[in-house]
Amino acid sequence: MNKIEAITKESAVRNSLWKLIESFASKGISLVMTIVLARLLLPQAYGVIALTNVFIQLSDILIQAGFSTALIQKKEVTDEDYSTVLCISMAAALALYTLIFLLAPTVASVYRTPALQAVLRVISLALFCQAFAAVRTAVITRAMRFRTLFYCSVLSNAISGALGIVMALLGCGVWSLVAQQLGQQVLLTVFLFCAVKMKIHFHLSKRSIAALAPASAKILASSLLSYAGDSLYSAAIGKAYSVEQLGFYEKGVQLPRQISLYTFSAVSNVFLPVFASMQDDFEKLNAMFRRVVNVSCYVIFPLMAGLCLTAVPVITLLLTEKWLPSVPILRWSCLYYTAMPLLMVNVQLQYAIGKNGTRIKIESMRLVLMVAALAVLLASRQPVVVVAAVLAFIQLMTAAAITHETVKATGYRVRDSASDLAPTVLATGLMCGVVYLVSRAPLEPLPLFAAEVAVGASVYWLLSVLFRNKAYLELVNMLKLLMRSKRR
Repeated sequence: MNKIEAITKESAVRNSLWKLIESFASKGISLVMTIVLARLLLPQAYGVIALTNVFIQLSDILIQAGFSTALIQKKEVTDEDYSTVLCISMAAALALYTLIFLLAPTVASVYRTPALQAVLRVISLALFCQAFAAVRTAVITRAMRFRTLFYCSVLSNAISGALGIVMALLGCGVWSLVAQQLGQQVLLTVFLFCAVKMKIHFHLSKRSIAALAPASAKILASSLLSYAGDSLYSAAIGKAYSVEQLGFYEKGVQLPRQISLYTFSAVSNVFLPVFASMQDDFEKLNAMFRRVVNVSCYVIFPLMAGLCLTAVPVITLLLTEKWLPSVPILRWSCLYYTAMPLLMVNVQLQYAIGKNGTRIKIESMRLVLMVAALAVLLASRQPVVVVAAVLAFIQLMTAAAITHETVKATGYRVRDSASDLAPTVLATGLMCGVVYLVSRAPLEPLPLFAAEVAVGASVYWLLSVLFRNKAYLELVNMLKLLMRSKRR
């Protein structure tokens, strides 16, 4: 029997930092590899991959069917539960791959991109890896063994990225990206299999299905609604504009998404078992939630603001001038992903207290707004940058709405967070003013970018010390706590 144990502040801090290290390292490697590939490949190649990701992400959601999150959320998990989830995931992977294989020619025809047929059929093989790895990832998360996940992720990203670069240098085009993404999934699955020793049999248990299905159904529904909103615009841009425009859009979104979504999505996996261990004590839960929101915003606000201000030298230096049309999209995406950590932390809190239906309501509202906005944007033939701006404002509204749901569910007081965040907002604003002044200097892109980063980081740190920002002090205490635990 696998139970959720009481989680101390020390263990939460240690595992949160390990998860941050894992995310920064693995996604950092992936980002470096992607930047190298972007310099070697054309926007059309990324447009093709963006279209395949629409189908892969949907399939991944259906394969896991919310069962992985339900496993983490459940207080006690048996071997039968793990075996049942594995069987369901593998059966779903087989059914979905068959469907994608049959529909691939039609999809390629709709988007007038013949290469999409073969690419979709090959890259979809990753579904079987995702199905197999889901259970072991749930085991790691429940046990908070994020050091293990760190090694598996870093190795798989480094090896697959190197493979993609070699293929790009050999002139393989879009297949370089296919090799990178498929290779990463295969290697991660192999490494997890070796690292997580467990006995799982292909056995379906009616008792396990009955125990997991109610929570899984709500999580699946909310995930599908979130997916529909996220993928709707990629599919529409690829069809209504062009595959090239979709490539610029995806590249503009990529850097903010790497920094915000992947980092805080990874750490939010730590929050779920931490919040779940406090689900019967709202006072402790709200206190932990308040600290998490404060620290998350302290980190993400200056990162997104800085990336927005330095967009031109960042794109020029990392991706070359051929990607400059993605700059305005990147800037609006920074606003979009500023709200993402707050949204994800709220979602994990709602899951932890058993309010799995809350996200369904919020995502339904978001989807209605996005569909209405898309209809207006396409009818008026607005440029892609306007699409990015509209999405950013809808995301801010979504974060506000789910925070309101948390207030109703737990009695959480928003004014407490507003008081906490005031020094961070002020420091970020002042930092932006200084960085803007630096950006007016007549320097080449590299020294200009270096100066902006150095001055911006120094100003933000100095203001954090002067204001005695609670989030800054919390981070310092977390690092001290981690160092003490290492010495022991």
